[in-house]
Amino acid sequence: MSDEERIAKDAAYWVEQINRPAVDTTQSARFDAWIGVDPRHGDAFARLQALWDSSVLEAALNDPELMVDDASTEMQVAEASPLAPRGRVWLLGGCIGIAAAIAAAVPLWLTTGAPQRLSTAKGAGASFTLADGSRVDLGPDTEIAAEYGVLSRTVTLVRGEAYFDVRHERWRPFRVASGANEVKVLGTAFNVDRQSDVSTVVEVFRGRVGLGPRNGRLVPIDKGRAGYMDGTRLTMSRIDPGQHGPEWKTGWFEASDVPLAALIDKLNRYSAKPILIRRPDLARRGITGRFRVQAVQDTLRAIEAAYGVHMRETAVNIVLE
Repeated sequence: MSDEERIAKDAAYWVEQINRPAVDTTQSARFDAWIGVDPRHGDAFARLQALWDSSVLEAALNDPELMVDDASTEMQVAEASPLAPRGRVWLLGGCIGIAAAIAAAVPLWLTTGAPQRLSTAKGAGASFTLADGSRVDLGPDTEIAAEYGVLSRTVTLVRGEAYFDVRHERWRPFRVASGANEVKVLGTAFNVDRQSDVSTVVEVFRGRVGLGPRNGRLVPIDKGRAGYMDGTRLTMSRIDPGQHGPEWKTGWFEASDVPLAALIDKLNRYSAKPILIRRPDLARRGITGRFRVQAVQDTLRAIEAAYGVHMRETAVNIVLE
């Protein structure tokens, strides 16, 4: 058996395994190891995965001239690869010659390589299409890095706030890393606000997401709900999913007993000068209200009047005392 044939058989086995309703962590680790051995593994898997949902392969398998004896689909996977346990590969394994012939006509739409980096300047948001077809609206002074693997799509929210409308791929989940927290989805529309290294707010406008600490248990959040993750504590609230996306798109921030530091972080995304809070107890002070964060000076004056905060502006920054 040639290297190409062996790789094709291994790829067929892993396509069948990964598309099962549940994949245990042991199998995932073995798959990752197999993918990393040879760049050709990822290429073969990607082409066969594209065929998995393709009507082209279904038509080929229904062609009487291309049918194979079911016995030929039985494969001792140990023969094909020492990484794989014994098992029965789906019919794709038996028709690997057909699949390989068709695969040349299927575009390799999975992308890997260097992260896709996108960012915006202070005071201005922007909309982008990610490499997988998902849409993202970045708020002011926001940066993301998107990476695409054979089994994963991962976006790191470096700073700021972003609204995602995710293209559904049932076998390749979409994750957003925000500091110590993580959001996981398959296909939905949601907003992620990284307020600090340990604090993240997620609002769900369509579908469902999971929110929690990285590599930890994720709590489901449904449409019309928001989750505020602060360290290890998760607080849930309701939002209006009928509105056209998050409030930051209109330049507003609605707060209900949130730390003053969260509002200042929003203002810093618009302010030409950095706004600093000198005292930790002041940063933690709870605030409530609806603030027009685009109007930085007006909002700071409102904070002064309502919360007894003194604002001092210098040539290089604005200090709250």
